[in-house]
Amino acid sequence: MALARGIVKDSEVFILDDPLVGLDFKLREQLFVDLRLMLSEIDGTFIYTTSDPLETLALADDVFVLDQGEIVDQGNVDQVYEEPSSLRAFQLLGFPGANTMSGSLAHGICRSAFGDFGVELVDLADQEVGREVTIGFRPEAVLWDDEAKTPDSLRFEARELLREDLGAETIFYFEAAGLRYVGYWSNGSPPPQLQEVFQAGLSIRDLVIFESATGRRLGRGKDPHVGSAVGKSS
Repeated sequence: MALARGIVKDSEVFILDDPLVGLDFKLREQLFVDLRLMLSEIDGTFIYTTSDPLETLALADDVFVLDQGEIVDQGNVDQVYEEPSSLRAFQLLGFPGANTMSGSLAHGICRSAFGDFGVELVDLADQEVGREVTIGFRPEAVLWDDEAKTPDSLRFEARELLREDLGAETIFYFEAAGLRYVGYWSNGSPPPQLQEVFQAGLSIRDLVIFESATGRRLGRGKDPHVGSAVGKSS
């Protein structure tokens, strides 16, 4: 009702505070579509707060990512999703949530449980100092079967723990190198059976590197065909 009054008054700014929270699924789905259409048709500025990363990705043009009352990233929503400036922004924006693992970085080479690889650094001054890092990758970056056999990927063994079938795609939970991760299975081939061990991989260019102590982004994986050589994983 308040939103309708604002539209009738031809308001220039609208503030929506988590408007879809607490609604049942069907009503939420319908209102989500209505909101998307409204945002594209009304000439005004919408300030929209939400804890749902899917709403953020679908509705936002520009985004401020807040954690514990502080802005941890801001900018165009696609830019923040693809090139986050902080680990918390990387973890908060996206569904399912991003995967992380520990590693170390020195002289532009990152060591991880899945193998060594080169890093394209944001600040070249970082390459001379060894440091503990957090390596992040999104669920859609996980490669399966033949996709994982490309020269620019880190290959590893994985074991299925659980999967959620969503029709055209599957959210896939697996264990590798002693830790649990999540990915999407949508390549058309039958997925592994529960507890089955299979081959998986990660494109090096999809790996984002953050300084563990501060959470700031240091860079991302470097294409092994450009610049220095990249370590080979088993």
